[in-house]
Amino acid sequence: MLIKAIEVEGFRDLESFEARDLDAVVRIAGPSPATTALGDALDLFFAAMGRSALLRMLHRWRVPSPGEEPDIVGAHLPEQVTWSGSSVAARAIVRSAQQRDLKITLELAPDPPQFGVLRDLAAKEPRILLAIARGGNLRVSVGALFTNTFDGLALTVHAFAVGDEAFPLSSGRPEWLTTFLRGLGTRWHRHERIENLEAALLDAALSADRHGAYVRWQQELEPQYGLVRVARGTGERPMILAGDLPLRRFGDDALRIAELAASIHLSGAELVWVEDGDPWSERCVEGDGSALEQVFRVFPTGALAVAPKTQQRRTVGVRSVRKKS
Repeated sequence: MLIKAIEVEGFRDLESFEARDLDAVVRIAGPSPATTALGDALDLFFAAMGRSALLRMLHRWRVPSPGEEPDIVGAHLPEQVTWSGSSVAARAIVRSAQQRDLKITLELAPDPPQFGVLRDLAAKEPRILLAIARGGNLRVSVGALFTNTFDGLALTVHAFAVGDEAFPLSSGRPEWLTTFLRGLGTRWHRHERIENLEAALLDAALSADRHGAYVRWQQELEPQYGLVRVARGTGERPMILAGDLPLRRFGDDALRIAELAASIHLSGAELVWVEDGDPWSERCVEGDGSALEQVFRVFPTGALAVAPKTQQRRTVGVRSVRKKS
């Protein structure tokens, strides 16, 4: 799956933004407040598809108190989440106390298995079958509204379309669509530091469910560093080895890349946001069987300038941004 277009409205640092014709590698100029807001918007879109993604987003935004578990309401998709006390971090997301609503619309190009899943789920919905047969991307809109006391957030999937065929959701969301949207929630990952990298890798190595991800992490690093593995060292403390010696012998860059590779592979996602100046992450979308379908890479000389539409200008070589007349 690829994100082919993004529309954002309502963020303090990115009031209104569009990007189109996105490719497998999206090179974004940054970091900056506007760039961070774009990452937050993508976080919010996928957070509306699942509880785990929503919790990760809220803690990344520093909205709940440390150690607090927000209360999420919603039988299938999150509909509302609350936390204790008014959040300064939440206030900083939106334009003002009077303008607390956010909207994100993505155009998604599903892969063939996803279209197959959608076709099977909606087997009793003739319009879906006709729309899939005609081709075209998916268009999904998510809305969010903070409470006026900034101690809660409501989430809604406003619209869903396949190609030119729209499916109004004002009278309720069909079960097949809920199931399909839940599947989207696991496809997005925003890379951040792994506090206990060695322990996380050891846990994956010893886990029946996650061992495959650990092996893929090893394979990703092998061309540069040989056989890389995690093992218990002095005092049973886990450490990362290249061969039989510490990986840190290769320098901080080796440890940083090992962490980024672990973040990508252990997440199980196929769309990843990376704020890292090294182009290593772009390798992850190359070739058959690649780890990722799409990487959003933020670095100072990235081609896509993120700014509100009123500030956007056409730039030679940047097809992804257009100015709305």
